[in-house]
Amino acid sequence: MKNGKILEKNDIKKFDKNNLDIILDYNKAPREPEREVYDIEKDKIDAWKSEIKIQDEILLDVGKDIKKLKINAKEISKSIDLNEKMIKKTQNHADKTDGELKRSNKKLKDILEKVGGPTNFCVDVVLVCVCLGLCAVLYNIMKSRK
Repeated sequence: MKNGKILEKNDIKKFDKNNLDIILDYNKAPREPEREVYDIEKDKIDAWKSEIKIQDEILLDVGKDIKKLKINAKEISKSIDLNEKMIKKTQNHADKTDGELKRSNKKLKDILEKVGGPTNFCVDVVLVCVCLGLCAVLYNIMKSRK
């Protein structure tokens, strides 16, 4: 209806924002059927409506499945966030450990240089072992004299 007048389909030329209210008024306007509907047409219309009902039920099932997927996606997102935090924490611990190892290696190198290098260190270790062996021999000799 426009200005109280019922419009015919031919009055609406094309769809745009300006004639949207005309289209809506046309769809709401009471119309008398142009002819009587045949039984076969009624059967087809009923079949069409039942098909629409089946499609609506399927769409409802799809909607439910989408909601489940949304819940699963949120859980996966939470799990990923938790794993990311754990990975960052592990990375920080690994970085700290790496720094400590580098400092320890540097200290060991400094100590070896002060002692006289790795070759002198080996000689010192061998001499200490020889001294311990001599001490053990002397102890056994002293023990057997008593």
